[in-house]
Amino acid sequence: MKLHISNINGFNASKELLDTQAKISKVGIELGAYEMGIYTYPVDSDSDVELSKRLDGIISALGIGDIVVLQLPTLNGYKYDSLLLAKILAYRTKLIIYIHGECLDSSYLNLLKRADSIIVNKNVNYHFLKNRGFCSVFLDSNYGHTKKCLMDAIERLCFVENTLLCMRNRVVENEIQVGFGLYDKTGDYTSWVGVTIQSILEHTNSKVCFHILHDSTLSNANKIKLIEIVEKFDDRIQFYSLSDDLFEEYNAQMGNYTVGAMFRVMLPKILGDLNRIIYLDADLLFNRDIQELWDIDINDYCLAAVPDLNVKKGYIWTYPTRGKVIERTKYFNSGVLYMNLENIRKKGDLHTQTIEYLKEHPESDLPDQDALNVIYKDDTLLIDENWNYFAESIRHADERELKNKVYHYVGTLCTVNSQTEMDYLYYKTLLNTPWSNDPFDFLNRSIYKVDFQIEIFEKLFTRVSDVNNINIYYGSNIRLINQVKPLFHTIRVAEDFEAVKNIIDTNEGHLFTIIVDTVIDGGKAFQNLESIGLDYNVDFFDVRCLLSYVQGGYVL
Repeated sequence: MKLHISNINGFNASKELLDTQAKISKVGIELGAYEMGIYTYPVDSDSDVELSKRLDGIISALGIGDIVVLQLPTLNGYKYDSLLLAKILAYRTKLIIYIHGECLDSSYLNLLKRADSIIVNKNVNYHFLKNRGFCSVFLDSNYGHTKKCLMDAIERLCFVENTLLCMRNRVVENEIQVGFGLYDKTGDYTSWVGVTIQSILEHTNSKVCFHILHDSTLSNANKIKLIEIVEKFDDRIQFYSLSDDLFEEYNAQMGNYTVGAMFRVMLPKILGDLNRIIYLDADLLFNRDIQELWDIDINDYCLAAVPDLNVKKGYIWTYPTRGKVIERTKYFNSGVLYMNLENIRKKGDLHTQTIEYLKEHPESDLPDQDALNVIYKDDTLLIDENWNYFAESIRHADERELKNKVYHYVGTLCTVNSQTEMDYLYYKTLLNTPWSNDPFDFLNRSIYKVDFQIEIFEKLFTRVSDVNNINIYYGSNIRLINQVKPLFHTIRVAEDFEAVKNIIDTNEGHLFTIIVDTVIDGGKAFQNLESIGLDYNVDFFDVRCLLSYVQGGYVL
């Protein structure tokens, strides 16, 4: 393993940046680094092929698993820097980025998420990154601690490798095995996995080993954070890198789901030494001991899973249930799967079987989940729904107190105004992870919604208190009508625009306050009202802005 450090030269760079990068490069060379020379020049003059060849020349000395210190900016622009970084990472290198000056716009933040460690030379940048959840950030204040920062960053990388080696070599009896599939294109998804792991460990006394199946989208910085969580409880974590193109041809078929959901079908093949594992989606919150699930007897089954609540209640119809291949009440959700790997292997290669199903049924709505239901329809033990209970159902039932459940967010978000202990527990758990700064984005949006609702109700109060005012509900959704009625002394219902105009035309001289269901009349309700001179949030209001999530309002 070799150490490399970049250094710019060329007429486009300022003397100050040339001098400072040369100074950092000199320190790196003293530590045994090889210099990686980068020339600043008008990049636009290169074709894509020429640029690729030029970058290949810069990284020609790289070897698999080397450590690279990349100094930014190169002054060749974001496209150049991102391509250079991608080529460096193709060698499965450990990457340290040294930032000179600002260089922290939103595009560069995406590059920084792919680094193992970051070194900055300004206090403002240090706090900026730490407040956004970057954990491995070092401050080289006024270039006075360069050697120490470089050594600390390198030692951090070695710490991760040594920690993983120790975890692999540790023998643990009666250990619960838990698996995740992780595809993190934006760099934000790993925090969901982190919260799920944290919630499991906070509610489980037994030893747990986590197996993370991932592709190149998992950054080493996020990997470090997952290790920190597990190490804190003296448990184990293993990482298994999958090829980026393993399920590439099925990306389009995944719809709203990431290709990471497909990684679970690789568990029997990759974990050949295990007989059992609990596979979990990333958007779960445990409020119970996972040991209770591990203790369920599945010797005669391939899987244990929970019936999908939305399918069971008839809210949605999946491809196998529409075709009557599987009964609605027996169709399971694959977010929590207790897998008997030994029995699964006896029935064939799950990966191959899933691919064959997808080829034969391209119209399948929930590709991997549908495949698992069909393949194991006679070999699945259906278990208590509290092992995989949808957060949406909690909110609709207005179930505020915590119960002995595993809460499944299924793509929904936490809301501070949901008034459920479930969401408060999620925030509390997140604050105990290395992503402790992340909830503020959720909190700000939730608080904004509360402020916005207060503003709307203030405007409504003025309108409805006028003696000449007539309230109109413009829509036909019975559930929403029943939620809105208690807010007003009287309100008339108009199921279409013609009915609204009729009420207005027959009550000349009155003021009108219209509560609108935006989906009515083909989604043209706002347009219809504006066509007769009415103003949004003055004369008419969006009904979902007035209601809480459990009443049918917007989540955030």
